Amino acid sequence: MDEALGIGLRLVGIFYLLAALFGLRAVAMDRLLSEALNALTLGEQGTSPGERHRQHYLLASSIVTGWAAIALCAGLAAAAPLLALAWAGQIAFLLAAPRYVDPDDPPPPEARRTSWIACAAFGAVAGLGGLAAWNGVLRPVAEQPWVAAVAGTAALLLTGYAAWLFAGMPGRRPRPAPTGDPNGTPLAQDEDLPAEPSAQILALESGTLRVVLTPSWNLGALREAATGAPLECGIQERLVSDDVSHLIENWLSLFREVADPTDPRRCRIRTPDGLARLEALGRPLQARLVAELGPDRVTFDPAPRPVGPEEEITGGLDVMSDYQCHPVWFDEPDRFGCVAPDALGISWSLARDLDSWAAERDGSFNLEDPGGPPLWSEAQEADFEERGRQLALRLVRELAATERAHIRVSVWTAGQRRPVSDAGPGLPGPASATG
Repeated sequence: MDEALGIGLRLVGIFYLLAALFGLRAVAMDRLLSEALNALTLGEQGTSPGERHRQHYLLASSIVTGWAAIALCAGLAAAAPLLALAWAGQIAFLLAAPRYVDPDDPPPPEARRTSWIACAAFGAVAGLGGLAAWNGVLRPVAEQPWVAAVAGTAALLLTGYAAWLFAGMPGRRPRPAPTGDPNGTPLAQDEDLPAEPSAQILALESGTLRVVLTPSWNLGALREAATGAPLECGIQERLVSDDVSHLIENWLSLFREVADPTDPRRCRIRTPDGLARLEALGRPLQARLVAELGPDRVTFDPAPRPVGPEEEITGGLDVMSDYQCHPVWFDEPDRFGCVAPDALGISWSLARDLDSWAAERDGSFNLEDPGGPPLWSEAQEADFEERGRQLALRLVRELAATERAHIRVSVWTAGQRRPVSDAGPGLPGPASATG
């Protein structure tokens, strides 16, 4: 029995050693992709704090799991505490991930469940390792010095391999843009890349960027003080520490709790004590920002600012679903194409409902055989189109509530454009087959 357990644990050790090596390679590829993206965006696209936490955890977990696997393969009792340590790390990561790693982009519930099942399986292996160490199947290091020396060498090689892969783990520093060759000749610039760094990046690099701490639904909590514009992608990660970024996320979570998601200007607080709670939680956050940036570079406004449209609309809008497209389209003589709902100056809830409705369209047919029979029944298609009409009616009402009642809104159904108005119970007007 003990011999069979020993053989089984050695096979498990080989499996987890391979898993550790593959894990190290996977995080190395993540690092490579992050560096490539950072270079392509001239440092504006930084690695998010959550992504850095995930990479650091996977690095540490792969190393500890690899050590435990080597000890199992060598039949050493040291495998038991190493397995327990790796298992505790898995549990801590799974508990912390929803808050610190992927709060804004959580994986599907099935993926979380699969991770917990894998964690439970690893816990069973850790339990078997402890049992094997207790009954002598796994031997103490002192009893097998030569075996321990070989295992220790293997563990050092694994650690050295990890250090070689991750010597340049992505951090907060961007890769500088190339300016010329050693002879002073400027390098050719890709037309898709900005010719010069933005004003925000220049201010950031010179240490003169001043910010306002104020909440929003999707524009972050820090704005440039001079213009009121949200910070560009990647700047917050370079401006403040990870701890402050977590405090900002907590503050924005409170904002989403007390704010009105149906307000098209995205600045109304729906709870009587909401503004006071935002100020109470925001003051310590302001103090942390002042400590990191200086007192003359941070101001605080707990009241959310109105958010207007990012796109000027001179004609009309169509609510229409298409494969992997935004659900709202321009209806103007000189402009055609879809537009993100968040750019229209509408409420958070309507923008999310429009995006969710559009995403359903991707499930209406087989992506591997788009010309094949539809996957929806006639009843499902009719229900989908009816919900599209109701969303178009909500868009009409929100445009009117923001002094934009002159913008035409139509909904496409059965290949026809049907104007929508708020004059009746939300029924579309007469059909028009022209664009």
